[in-house]
Amino acid sequence: MRILCAPNEYKETLSAANASMAMVRGARGHDADPCPIADGGDGTMAALVDARGGSCHEVEVAGPLGNAGLASWALLGDGDIAVVELAEASGLAHLEPALRDPLRATTRGTGELIAHAARLAGTVLVALGGSATVDGGTGLAQALGVVFLDADNEPLPIPMCGARLADVHRVERPDDMPVLRAAFDVTNPLLGPEGAARIYGPQKGADEEAVARLEAGLAHLAAVVGDDGTRPGAGA
Repeated sequence: MRILCAPNEYKETLSAANASMAMVRGARGHDADPCPIADGGDGTMAALVDARGGSCHEVEVAGPLGNAGLASWALLGDGDIAVVELAEASGLAHLEPALRDPLRATTRGTGELIAHAARLAGTVLVALGGSATVDGGTGLAQALGVVFLDADNEPLPIPMCGARLADVHRVERPDDMPVLRAAFDVTNPLLGPEGAARIYGPQKGADEEAVARLEAGLAHLAAVVGDDGTRPGAGA
């Protein structure tokens, strides 16, 4: 009998690679092959590099609370596709439970990783799972040159976060945004009972008051950019 050991990561405990090797060791006496997999969350970059070959590049970027730290992005073997994992720079695993606060957390570091990756790759695949954030991607966008303006037409501070979504009154986009593709495994919309704030906010440390504030902020941001917040998957 031949056994294929193909687990996803065990959140905040084992990586997919470590889990697959543990399964191989447990299959004593059988022909077992490790095959770590991923769903767009933690470990997606490593699984793709393992499957396709490539190289990882470590750079200093903003962490989920804006503090500087090291994170990696990958250039796959064909050289034209880069992989950026949201969890690498902006992940929940970077924060102790007492520090988790999606009103303060930002995706800016992920945007900084994308900016590095886009210098070498024609397309950047962004794996969206495992984040500590509910900022609507505004921190990420800000790092790529998008400017968020308040009611007085003044740029909002860097980095953007969930608490500042309701302050956005206009958005200015640069002309040279990189080509991005998203990897995720959910159909949740941006807004509503199954949306980003209500489903994922509590996982990231939001209480009921914070969830309501995040929902209102995302709804405001969606209105500013002309989105109705109902598209399947936008909640990722």
